[in-house]
Amino acid sequence: MGMAYTCIRMGIGKHIILVVLFSWFGFVLHATGITGMERYYDPLDKLASNPVLLSRNKEVPTPTDVRFPFSVGEYPTRMAKLGGFSWDPQTASHLNKLTGPYGDKMYDALGIYAELQQKITQEFKQKQVSEHYQMLAPMLSGMNLHYVSAGGKRGIWQLDIVTATRYGLKVSDARDDRDDPILSAAAAAAYIKDLQSQFKSPEAILWAYVSSPAEVRRAFARAESTDPQKALDFLPLSVRQAVPVFSAWSFIWSYSEKDNLPVFLPAIFLPSENAITAGKTHLGQISELLEIPVSSLKELNPSLKKMVLEDKETVHLPQGYASRFLSMAFMISKHKDSIYFQPEVLSKSITSNTVNVLNGASVLNATVKKYHKVKSGETLSQLAQKYHVSVSAIKKWNHMSSSSIKVGQKLVVQMSTQNVVTDKEDKTVRENVQIEDSRPDSTPEETLNTSTQKEIAKPETVVPKPTAPKPKSAWTYHTVRSGETLSSIGRKYGVSYTKIKEWNGLRSDNLGVGQKLKIKK
Repeated sequence: MGMAYTCIRMGIGKHIILVVLFSWFGFVLHATGITGMERYYDPLDKLASNPVLLSRNKEVPTPTDVRFPFSVGEYPTRMAKLGGFSWDPQTASHLNKLTGPYGDKMYDALGIYAELQQKITQEFKQKQVSEHYQMLAPMLSGMNLHYVSAGGKRGIWQLDIVTATRYGLKVSDARDDRDDPILSAAAAAAYIKDLQSQFKSPEAILWAYVSSPAEVRRAFARAESTDPQKALDFLPLSVRQAVPVFSAWSFIWSYSEKDNLPVFLPAIFLPSENAITAGKTHLGQISELLEIPVSSLKELNPSLKKMVLEDKETVHLPQGYASRFLSMAFMISKHKDSIYFQPEVLSKSITSNTVNVLNGASVLNATVKKYHKVKSGETLSQLAQKYHVSVSAIKKWNHMSSSSIKVGQKLVVQMSTQNVVTDKEDKTVRENVQIEDSRPDSTPEETLNTSTQKEIAKPETVVPKPTAPKPKSAWTYHTVRSGETLSSIGRKYGVSYTKIKEWNGLRSDNLGVGQKLKIKK
Protein backbone atom coordinates (compact mmCIF):
# COMPACT_ATOMS: atom_id res chain seq x y z
CA MET A 1 0.00 0.00 0.00
CA GLY A 2 3.12 2.19 -0.10
CA MET A 3 2.25 3.86 -3.37
CA ALA A 4 -1.35 4.36 -2.38
CA TYR A 5 -0.47 5.86 0.98
CA THR A 6 2.07 8.14 -0.66
CA CYS A 7 -0.78 9.51 -2.77
CA ILE A 8 -2.23 10.94 0.43
CA ARG A 9 0.98 12.55 1.58
CA MET A 10 2.18 13.68 -1.85
CA GLY A 11 -1.38 14.19 -3.12
CA ILE A 12 -2.59 13.45 -6.63
CA GLY A 13 -3.34 17.08 -7.40
CA LYS A 14 -6.02 18.04 -9.86
CA HIS A 15 -3.37 19.35 -12.18
CA ILE A 16 -1.86 15.85 -12.49
CA ILE A 17 -5.21 14.29 -13.30
CA LEU A 18 -5.91 17.07 -15.77
CA VAL A 19 -2.58 16.44 -17.49
CA VAL A 20 -3.53 12.79 -17.92
CA LEU A 21 -6.95 13.73 -19.23
CA PHE A 22 -5.63 16.41 -21.60
CA SER A 23 -3.16 13.94 -23.03
CA TRP A 24 -5.52 11.04 -23.34
CA PHE A 25 -8.96 12.49 -23.89
CA GLY A 26 -8.22 15.96 -25.25
CA PHE A 27 -10.68 17.85 -23.13
CA VAL A 28 -10.94 19.39 -19.68
CA LEU A 29 -12.52 17.37 -16.86
CA HIS A 30 -15.62 19.04 -15.46
CA ALA A 31 -17.31 18.48 -12.10
CA THR A 32 -20.28 16.45 -13.39
CA GLY A 33 -18.75 13.17 -12.22
CA ILE A 34 -18.85 14.23 -8.57
CA THR A 35 -22.08 16.22 -8.39
CA GLY A 36 -24.77 14.35 -6.45
CA MET A 37 -22.35 11.67 -5.29
CA GLU A 38 -22.85 12.18 -1.57
CA ARG A 39 -24.05 8.60 -1.17
CA TYR A 40 -20.58 7.31 -2.08
CA TYR A 41 -18.69 9.67 0.27
CA ASP A 42 -21.07 9.89 3.23
CA PRO A 43 -19.88 6.48 4.54
CA LEU A 44 -16.30 7.76 4.64
CA ASP A 45 -17.43 10.88 6.49
CA LYS A 46 -19.18 8.65 9.04
CA LEU A 47 -16.08 6.46 9.39
CA ALA A 48 -14.23 9.31 11.12
CA SER A 49 -16.61 9.06 14.11
CA ASN A 50 -16.70 5.24 14.32
CA PRO A 51 -16.34 4.51 18.09
CA VAL A 52 -14.48 1.22 17.58
CA LEU A 53 -12.06 2.88 15.19
CA LEU A 54 -11.48 5.76 17.60
CA SER A 55 -10.66 3.32 20.41
CA ARG A 56 -7.74 1.86 18.42
CA ASN A 57 -4.21 3.15 17.99
CA LYS A 58 -3.43 3.54 14.30
CA GLU A 59 -0.01 2.49 13.09
CA VAL A 60 0.65 4.68 10.04
CA PRO A 61 2.95 3.14 7.41
CA THR A 62 6.10 4.95 6.36
CA PRO A 63 5.76 6.58 2.92
CA THR A 64 8.03 5.18 0.24
CA ASP A 65 8.83 6.29 -3.28
CA VAL A 66 6.27 4.78 -5.64
CA ARG A 67 5.23 5.12 -9.25
CA PHE A 68 1.77 6.55 -8.72
CA PRO A 69 0.24 8.28 -10.59
CA PHE A 70 1.38 6.28 -13.58
CA SER A 71 2.69 7.63 -16.84
CA VAL A 72 0.29 9.13 -19.39
CA GLY A 73 -1.60 6.39 -21.23
CA GLU A 74 -0.91 3.74 -18.60
CA TYR A 75 -4.20 4.22 -16.75
CA PRO A 76 -6.49 2.88 -19.54
CA THR A 77 -4.26 -0.18 -20.04
CA ARG A 78 -4.28 -1.06 -16.35
CA MET A 79 -8.01 -0.37 -15.97
CA ALA A 80 -8.79 -2.73 -18.86
CA LYS A 81 -7.39 -5.58 -16.74
CA LEU A 82 -9.93 -4.97 -13.94
CA GLY A 83 -13.11 -6.80 -14.87
CA GLY A 84 -13.49 -5.21 -18.28
CA PHE A 85 -14.11 -1.65 -17.05
CA SER A 86 -12.75 1.26 -19.06
CA TRP A 87 -10.86 4.37 -17.97
CA ASP A 88 -12.86 7.57 -18.45
CA PRO A 89 -13.02 11.14 -17.12
CA GLN A 90 -15.51 10.24 -14.36
CA THR A 91 -13.33 7.41 -13.08
CA ALA A 92 -10.37 9.80 -13.05
CA SER A 93 -12.45 12.36 -11.15
CA HIS A 94 -13.39 9.86 -8.40
CA LEU A 95 -9.83 8.55 -8.22
CA ASN A 96 -8.67 12.11 -7.68
CA LYS A 97 -11.22 12.69 -4.90
CA LEU A 98 -10.63 9.37 -3.13
CA THR A 99 -6.87 9.74 -3.08
CA GLY A 100 -6.97 13.49 -2.40
CA PRO A 101 -9.43 15.08 0.06
CA TYR A 102 -10.79 11.67 1.12
CA GLY A 103 -7.41 9.92 1.08
CA ASP A 104 -6.94 9.30 4.82
CA LYS A 105 -10.52 8.06 5.29
CA MET A 106 -10.41 5.89 2.18
CA TYR A 107 -7.20 4.17 3.28
CA ASP A 108 -8.61 3.64 6.77
CA ALA A 109 -11.52 1.83 5.11
CA LEU A 110 -9.13 -0.31 3.08
CA GLY A 111 -7.11 -1.03 6.23
CA ILE A 112 -10.27 -2.35 7.90
CA TYR A 113 -11.22 -4.27 4.75
CA ALA A 114 -7.77 -5.93 4.71
CA GLU A 115 -8.48 -7.49 8.11
CA LEU A 116 -11.51 -9.28 6.65
CA GLN A 117 -10.31 -9.91 3.12
CA GLN A 118 -9.33 -13.56 3.60
CA LYS A 119 -12.70 -14.57 5.05
CA ILE A 120 -14.63 -12.50 2.52
CA THR A 121 -12.66 -14.03 -0.35
CA GLN A 122 -13.56 -17.52 0.90
CA GLU A 123 -17.27 -16.66 0.77
CA PHE A 124 -16.97 -15.22 -2.76
CA LYS A 125 -14.97 -18.23 -3.99
CA GLN A 126 -17.60 -20.62 -2.64
CA LYS A 127 -20.24 -18.76 -4.65
CA GLN A 128 -17.91 -18.55 -7.69
CA VAL A 129 -18.16 -14.77 -7.81
CA SER A 130 -15.32 -12.55 -9.04
CA GLU A 131 -13.26 -11.09 -6.21
CA HIS A 132 -13.45 -7.68 -7.92
CA TYR A 133 -16.97 -7.27 -6.50
CA GLN A 134 -15.55 -7.35 -2.98
CA MET A 135 -14.76 -3.65 -3.37
CA LEU A 136 -18.50 -2.98 -3.08
CA ALA A 137 -18.11 -3.16 0.71
CA PRO A 138 -15.72 -0.22 1.24
CA MET A 139 -17.31 1.68 -1.65
CA LEU A 140 -20.88 1.55 -0.26
CA SER A 141 -20.29 1.50 3.52
CA GLY A 142 -16.76 2.73 4.19
CA MET A 143 -16.50 -0.54 6.23
CA ASN A 144 -18.88 0.88 8.87
CA LEU A 145 -20.56 -2.23 10.32
CA HIS A 146 -23.78 -0.43 11.26
CA TYR A 147 -23.93 2.09 8.41
CA VAL A 148 -27.50 2.75 7.21
CA SER A 149 -28.12 4.49 3.88
CA ALA A 150 -30.86 7.00 3.24
CA GLY A 151 -32.82 4.19 1.55
CA GLY A 152 -32.60 1.91 4.58
CA LYS A 153 -29.91 -0.47 3.35
CA ARG A 154 -27.65 -1.62 6.18
CA GLY A 155 -24.24 -3.06 7.02
CA ILE A 156 -20.98 -3.12 5.09
CA TRP A 157 -22.68 -4.86 2.15
CA GLN A 158 -25.66 -2.47 2.14
CA LEU A 159 -28.45 -5.02 1.87
CA ASP A 160 -32.13 -4.19 2.26
CA ILE A 161 -34.32 -6.35 4.51
CA VAL A 162 -36.00 -8.23 1.66
CA THR A 163 -32.70 -9.17 -0.01
CA ALA A 164 -31.06 -10.06 3.33
CA THR A 165 -33.81 -12.46 4.38
CA ARG A 166 -34.05 -13.94 0.89
CA TYR A 167 -30.42 -15.03 1.18
CA GLY A 168 -30.65 -16.50 4.66
CA LEU A 169 -29.88 -13.60 7.02
CA LYS A 170 -31.91 -13.06 10.19
CA VAL A 171 -33.43 -9.60 10.65
CA SER A 172 -35.55 -9.12 13.78
CA ASP A 173 -35.89 -7.05 16.94
CA ALA A 174 -33.19 -9.22 18.55
CA ARG A 175 -30.60 -9.36 15.78
CA ASP A 176 -29.70 -8.06 12.34
CA ASP A 177 -27.24 -10.26 10.48
CA ARG A 178 -26.60 -7.49 7.97
CA ASP A 179 -24.27 -6.06 10.65
CA ASP A 180 -22.19 -9.26 10.65
CA PRO A 181 -19.52 -8.69 7.98
CA ILE A 182 -18.98 -12.38 7.16
CA LEU A 183 -22.57 -13.62 7.28
CA SER A 184 -23.61 -10.68 5.12
CA ALA A 185 -20.66 -11.30 2.76
CA ALA A 186 -22.07 -14.76 2.02
CA ALA A 187 -25.49 -13.24 1.31
CA ALA A 188 -23.97 -10.49 -0.86
CA ALA A 189 -21.97 -13.03 -2.90
CA ALA A 190 -25.10 -15.15 -3.46
CA TYR A 191 -27.02 -12.05 -4.52
CA ILE A 192 -24.30 -11.00 -6.98
CA LYS A 193 -24.24 -14.51 -8.45
CA ASP A 194 -27.97 -14.28 -9.12
CA LEU A 195 -27.52 -10.82 -10.66
CA GLN A 196 -24.86 -12.27 -12.98
CA SER A 197 -27.44 -14.76 -14.25
CA GLN A 198 -29.94 -11.94 -14.87
CA PHE A 199 -27.62 -9.36 -16.43
CA LYS A 200 -24.71 -10.07 -18.73
CA SER A 201 -22.77 -6.81 -18.50
CA PRO A 202 -20.74 -5.90 -15.38
CA GLU A 203 -22.21 -2.38 -15.57
CA ALA A 204 -25.78 -3.67 -15.27
CA ILE A 205 -24.80 -5.96 -12.38
CA LEU A 206 -23.39 -3.00 -10.44
CA TRP A 207 -26.41 -0.82 -11.20
CA ALA A 208 -28.74 -3.59 -9.98
CA TYR A 209 -26.74 -4.07 -6.75
CA VAL A 210 -26.68 -0.38 -5.77
CA SER A 211 -30.34 0.15 -6.74
CA SER A 212 -32.44 -2.90 -7.68
CA PRO A 213 -32.87 -5.33 -10.59
CA ALA A 214 -36.25 -3.72 -11.31
CA GLU A 215 -34.59 -0.29 -11.71
CA VAL A 216 -32.22 -1.69 -14.34
CA ARG A 217 -34.95 -3.54 -16.22
CA ARG A 218 -37.00 -0.33 -16.35
CA ALA A 219 -34.03 1.52 -17.85
CA PHE A 220 -33.57 -1.19 -20.49
CA ALA A 221 -37.27 -1.07 -21.33
CA ARG A 222 -37.22 2.72 -21.76
CA ALA A 223 -34.09 2.53 -23.88
CA GLU A 224 -35.62 -0.37 -25.85
CA SER A 225 -32.20 -2.02 -25.60
CA THR A 226 -30.07 -4.02 -23.16
CA ASP A 227 -27.00 -2.07 -24.26
CA PRO A 228 -25.65 -0.36 -21.09
CA GLN A 229 -24.60 2.73 -23.05
CA LYS A 230 -28.11 3.23 -24.40
CA ALA A 231 -29.75 2.59 -21.01
CA LEU A 232 -27.41 4.92 -19.11
CA ASP A 233 -29.50 8.06 -19.60
CA PHE A 234 -32.58 6.37 -18.13
CA LEU A 235 -30.96 5.77 -14.72
CA PRO A 236 -30.72 8.15 -11.74
CA LEU A 237 -27.41 10.03 -11.60
CA SER A 238 -26.17 8.25 -8.47
CA VAL A 239 -26.81 4.84 -10.09
CA ARG A 240 -25.05 5.92 -13.28
CA GLN A 241 -22.02 6.90 -11.23
CA ALA A 242 -21.77 3.48 -9.53
CA VAL A 243 -19.49 2.17 -12.27
CA PRO A 244 -16.84 4.96 -12.24
CA VAL A 245 -16.82 5.06 -8.41
CA PHE A 246 -16.41 1.28 -8.28
CA SER A 247 -13.70 1.45 -10.94
CA ALA A 248 -11.76 4.02 -8.90
CA TRP A 249 -11.91 1.87 -5.75
CA SER A 250 -10.86 -1.24 -7.70
CA PHE A 251 -8.00 0.63 -9.33
CA ILE A 252 -6.62 1.86 -6.01
CA TRP A 253 -6.90 -1.57 -4.36
CA SER A 254 -5.36 -3.42 -7.32
CA TYR A 255 -2.36 -1.16 -7.76
CA SER A 256 -1.45 -0.51 -4.14
CA GLU A 257 0.90 -2.31 -1.77
CA LYS A 258 -1.38 -4.25 0.61
CA ASP A 259 1.31 -4.68 3.29
CA ASN A 260 1.60 -0.93 3.72
CA LEU A 261 -1.99 -0.29 4.81
CA PRO A 262 -2.74 1.47 8.11
CA VAL A 263 -2.81 -1.05 10.98
CA PHE A 264 -5.11 -0.71 14.00
CA LEU A 265 -4.02 -1.98 17.40
CA PRO A 266 -5.75 -4.00 18.59
CA ALA A 267 -7.29 -5.15 15.34
CA ILE A 268 -10.79 -3.91 14.50
CA PHE A 269 -11.93 -7.52 14.08
CA LEU A 270 -10.50 -9.65 16.87
CA PRO A 271 -9.29 -13.19 16.03
CA SER A 272 -12.30 -15.40 16.74
CA GLU A 273 -13.81 -18.86 16.63
CA ASN A 274 -17.40 -20.04 16.74
CA ALA A 275 -19.46 -22.12 19.17
CA ILE A 276 -23.12 -23.14 19.47
CA THR A 277 -25.28 -22.15 22.43
CA ALA A 278 -27.09 -24.71 24.62
CA GLY A 279 -30.09 -22.65 25.65
CA LYS A 280 -30.95 -18.96 25.61
CA THR A 281 -27.72 -17.14 26.48
CA HIS A 282 -26.85 -13.54 27.33
CA LEU A 283 -23.42 -12.09 26.52
CA GLY A 284 -23.18 -11.01 30.16
CA GLN A 285 -23.37 -14.65 31.27
CA ILE A 286 -20.54 -15.57 28.92
CA SER A 287 -18.52 -12.59 30.13
CA GLU A 288 -18.82 -13.54 33.79
CA LEU A 289 -17.99 -17.24 33.51
CA LEU A 290 -15.34 -17.09 30.77
CA GLU A 291 -13.87 -13.75 31.96
CA ILE A 292 -14.20 -12.08 28.57
CA PRO A 293 -14.96 -8.32 28.51
CA VAL A 294 -18.53 -7.64 27.37
CA SER A 295 -17.18 -4.98 25.00
CA SER A 296 -15.11 -7.66 23.19
CA LEU A 297 -18.11 -9.97 22.91
CA LYS A 298 -20.23 -7.14 21.48
CA GLU A 299 -17.55 -6.36 18.89
CA LEU A 300 -17.36 -10.03 17.90
CA ASN A 301 -21.17 -10.34 17.65
CA PRO A 302 -22.21 -7.08 15.94
CA SER A 303 -25.52 -8.46 14.67
CA LEU A 304 -26.93 -8.82 18.21
CA LYS A 305 -29.20 -5.92 19.17
CA LYS A 306 -30.06 -7.14 22.66
CA MET A 307 -26.92 -9.11 23.59
CA VAL A 308 -29.06 -12.28 23.66
CA LEU A 309 -28.60 -15.50 21.67
CA GLU A 310 -31.33 -18.09 21.29
CA ASP A 311 -30.83 -21.84 21.73
CA LYS A 312 -28.52 -23.45 19.16
CA GLU A 313 -27.36 -20.13 17.72
CA THR A 314 -23.79 -19.40 16.69
CA VAL A 315 -21.77 -17.17 19.00
CA HIS A 316 -18.43 -15.63 18.02
CA LEU A 317 -15.80 -15.90 20.77
CA PRO A 318 -12.19 -14.73 21.09
CA GLN A 319 -9.70 -17.26 19.77
CA GLY A 320 -9.03 -20.00 22.30
CA TYR A 321 -12.40 -19.86 24.09
CA ALA A 322 -14.67 -22.08 21.98
CA SER A 323 -13.79 -25.40 23.62
CA ARG A 324 -14.28 -23.97 27.12
CA PHE A 325 -17.62 -22.48 26.11
CA LEU A 326 -18.85 -25.76 24.64
CA SER A 327 -17.90 -27.67 27.79
CA MET A 328 -19.85 -25.17 29.92
CA ALA A 329 -22.55 -24.08 27.46
CA PHE A 330 -25.53 -25.33 29.47
CA MET A 331 -24.09 -24.01 32.76
CA ILE A 332 -23.50 -20.62 31.16
CA SER A 333 -27.10 -20.40 29.93
CA LYS A 334 -28.34 -21.01 33.50
CA HIS A 335 -25.89 -18.68 35.25
CA LYS A 336 -27.89 -15.87 36.96
CA ASP A 337 -30.71 -16.43 34.48
CA SER A 338 -33.16 -14.98 37.03
CA ILE A 339 -31.33 -11.68 36.59
CA TYR A 340 -30.53 -11.76 32.89
CA PHE A 341 -33.90 -13.02 31.69
CA GLN A 342 -36.32 -11.86 34.45
CA PRO A 343 -38.57 -14.89 35.12
CA GLU A 344 -42.30 -14.42 35.68
CA VAL A 345 -42.08 -14.50 39.50
CA LEU A 346 -39.72 -11.54 39.52
CA SER A 347 -41.37 -9.65 36.68
CA LYS A 348 -44.70 -9.58 38.57
CA SER A 349 -43.06 -7.67 41.42
CA ILE A 350 -41.30 -5.12 39.22
CA THR A 351 -43.10 -2.28 37.48
CA SER A 352 -42.31 -1.62 33.83
CA ASN A 353 -40.59 1.64 34.74
CA THR A 354 -38.37 0.28 37.51
CA VAL A 355 -34.89 -1.20 37.28
CA ASN A 356 -33.84 -3.96 39.66
CA VAL A 357 -30.08 -3.78 40.17
CA LEU A 358 -28.77 -7.06 41.57
CA ASN A 359 -25.22 -8.43 41.64
CA GLY A 360 -23.86 -5.71 39.34
CA ALA A 361 -26.30 -6.34 36.47
CA SER A 362 -29.65 -4.84 35.49
CA VAL A 363 -33.04 -6.29 34.64
CA LEU A 364 -33.38 -5.81 30.92
CA ASN A 365 -36.89 -4.49 30.24
CA ALA A 366 -37.11 -1.08 31.93
CA THR A 367 -36.28 2.52 31.09
CA VAL A 368 -33.66 4.54 32.92
CA LYS A 369 -32.51 8.13 32.71
CA LYS A 370 -28.85 9.12 32.46
CA TYR A 371 -27.28 12.56 32.74
CA HIS A 372 -24.41 12.99 30.30
CA LYS A 373 -21.89 15.78 30.77
CA VAL A 374 -20.74 17.02 27.36
CA LYS A 375 -17.02 16.72 26.71
CA SER A 376 -14.90 18.66 24.25
CA GLY A 377 -15.42 17.56 20.66
CA GLU A 378 -18.63 15.63 21.30
CA THR A 379 -21.66 16.07 19.03
CA LEU A 380 -25.30 15.05 19.35
CA SER A 381 -24.76 12.44 16.64
CA GLN A 382 -21.94 10.82 18.61
CA LEU A 383 -24.00 10.79 21.80
CA ALA A 384 -26.99 9.30 19.99
CA GLN A 385 -24.77 6.52 18.64
CA LYS A 386 -23.23 5.90 22.07
CA TYR A 387 -26.57 5.53 23.84
CA HIS A 388 -28.42 3.80 20.95
CA VAL A 389 -31.01 6.58 20.57
CA SER A 390 -31.84 9.16 17.90
CA VAL A 391 -30.67 12.78 17.76
CA SER A 392 -34.27 13.99 17.65
CA ALA A 393 -35.04 12.04 20.86
CA ILE A 394 -32.16 13.71 22.74
CA LYS A 395 -33.35 17.13 21.53
CA LYS A 396 -36.90 16.33 22.65
CA TRP A 397 -35.84 15.15 26.12
CA ASN A 398 -33.76 18.30 26.64
CA HIS A 399 -36.19 20.77 25.00
CA MET A 400 -33.56 21.78 22.44
CA SER A 401 -34.38 23.78 19.34
CA SER A 402 -30.98 23.23 17.69
CA SER A 403 -28.27 20.56 17.60
CA SER A 404 -25.53 22.75 19.09
CA ILE A 405 -24.18 21.70 22.51
CA LYS A 406 -21.59 23.17 24.86
CA VAL A 407 -18.74 21.62 26.86
CA GLY A 408 -19.95 20.92 30.41
CA GLN A 409 -23.63 20.96 29.42
CA LYS A 410 -25.69 18.21 31.11
CA LEU A 411 -28.03 16.30 28.82
CA VAL A 412 -30.77 13.85 29.76
CA VAL A 413 -30.64 10.55 27.88
CA GLN A 414 -33.35 7.93 28.34
CA MET A 415 -32.09 4.40 27.81
CA SER A 416 -33.41 0.87 27.73
CA THR A 417 -31.80 -1.02 30.60
CA GLN A 418 -30.63 -3.48 28.00
CA ASN A 419 -27.96 -0.85 27.34
CA VAL A 420 -27.19 -0.20 31.03
CA VAL A 421 -24.72 -3.03 31.16
CA THR A 422 -22.69 -4.69 33.87
CA ASP A 423 -20.10 -2.71 35.82
CA LYS A 424 -17.44 -4.82 34.20
CA GLU A 425 -18.40 -3.46 30.77
CA ASP A 426 -18.84 0.27 31.33
CA LYS A 427 -18.74 1.69 34.82
CA THR A 428 -19.33 5.26 33.63
CA VAL A 429 -22.71 4.37 32.15
CA ARG A 430 -23.90 3.01 35.49
CA GLU A 431 -22.61 5.80 37.76
CA ASN A 432 -25.13 8.49 36.81
CA VAL A 433 -28.17 6.31 36.14
CA GLN A 434 -31.42 7.66 37.55
CA ILE A 435 -34.33 5.22 37.83
CA GLU A 436 -37.63 6.25 36.27
CA ASP A 437 -40.75 5.63 38.43
CA SER A 438 -44.41 5.79 37.49
CA ARG A 439 -45.39 7.58 40.76
CA PRO A 440 -45.33 11.37 40.15
CA ASP A 441 -44.44 12.39 43.72
CA SER A 442 -41.54 10.02 44.33
CA THR A 443 -37.89 10.36 43.45
CA PRO A 444 -35.88 7.56 41.82
CA GLU A 445 -33.81 7.16 44.97
CA GLU A 446 -36.98 6.79 47.07
CA THR A 447 -38.25 4.18 44.67
CA LEU A 448 -35.22 1.97 45.17
CA ASN A 449 -35.15 2.54 48.92
CA THR A 450 -38.85 1.81 49.61
CA SER A 451 -41.46 -0.34 47.97
CA THR A 452 -39.49 -1.75 45.04
CA GLN A 453 -36.54 -2.77 47.17
CA LYS A 454 -38.83 -4.37 49.73
CA GLU A 455 -40.53 -6.39 47.03
CA ILE A 456 -37.28 -7.57 45.51
CA ALA A 457 -35.08 -7.86 48.58
CA LYS A 458 -36.81 -11.05 49.78
CA PRO A 459 -38.25 -12.90 46.81
CA GLU A 460 -39.41 -15.83 48.95
CA THR A 461 -40.80 -17.75 46.01
CA VAL A 462 -37.56 -17.61 44.05
CA VAL A 463 -34.94 -20.25 44.75
CA PRO A 464 -31.53 -18.79 43.92
CA LYS A 465 -29.52 -20.87 41.51
CA PRO A 466 -26.03 -21.99 42.57
CA THR A 467 -23.30 -19.87 41.07
CA ALA A 468 -20.89 -21.85 38.95
CA PRO A 469 -17.29 -21.87 40.15
CA LYS A 470 -15.10 -19.39 38.30
CA PRO A 471 -12.78 -21.27 35.95
CA LYS A 472 -9.16 -20.34 35.90
CA SER A 473 -8.27 -17.97 33.11
CA ALA A 474 -6.49 -19.51 30.14
CA TRP A 475 -4.59 -16.26 29.60
CA THR A 476 -2.15 -14.06 31.41
CA TYR A 477 -1.71 -10.41 30.49
CA HIS A 478 1.63 -8.65 30.01
CA THR A 479 2.09 -4.87 30.01
CA VAL A 480 4.85 -3.84 27.61
CA ARG A 481 7.78 -2.00 29.18
CA SER A 482 10.37 0.25 27.59
CA GLY A 483 12.87 -1.71 25.48
CA GLU A 484 10.83 -4.92 25.32
CA THR A 485 10.24 -6.68 22.02
CA LEU A 486 8.00 -9.53 20.97
CA SER A 487 11.01 -11.85 21.00
CA SER A 488 12.09 -10.90 24.54
CA ILE A 489 8.51 -11.26 25.81
CA GLY A 490 8.21 -14.62 24.09
CA ARG A 491 11.41 -15.85 25.78
CA LYS A 492 10.08 -14.69 29.15
CA TYR A 493 6.92 -16.78 28.83
CA GLY A 494 8.42 -19.64 26.84
CA VAL A 495 6.39 -19.07 23.69
CA SER A 496 7.24 -18.00 20.16
CA TYR A 497 6.81 -14.36 19.19
CA THR A 498 4.65 -15.42 16.23
CA LYS A 499 2.14 -16.95 18.66
CA ILE A 500 1.97 -13.67 20.59
CA LYS A 501 1.21 -11.85 17.33
CA GLU A 502 -1.49 -14.39 16.47
CA TRP A 503 -3.15 -14.23 19.94
CA ASN A 504 -3.27 -10.42 19.85
CA GLY A 505 -4.14 -9.93 16.19
CA LEU A 506 -0.90 -8.01 15.53
CA ARG A 507 0.12 -7.36 11.94
CA SER A 508 3.55 -5.95 12.75
CA ASP A 509 6.32 -6.43 15.34
CA ASN A 510 6.01 -2.90 16.68
CA LEU A 511 4.96 -2.49 20.32
CA GLY A 512 4.07 0.55 22.42
CA VAL A 513 5.02 1.11 26.04
CA GLY A 514 1.98 0.31 28.20
CA GLN A 515 0.38 -1.88 25.54
CA LYS A 516 -1.29 -4.99 27.01
CA LEU A 517 -0.65 -8.37 25.43
CA LYS A 518 -2.44 -11.60 26.27
CA ILE A 519 -0.28 -14.72 26.60
CA LYS A 520 -1.74 -18.21 26.62
CA LYS A 521 -0.84 -20.15 29.76
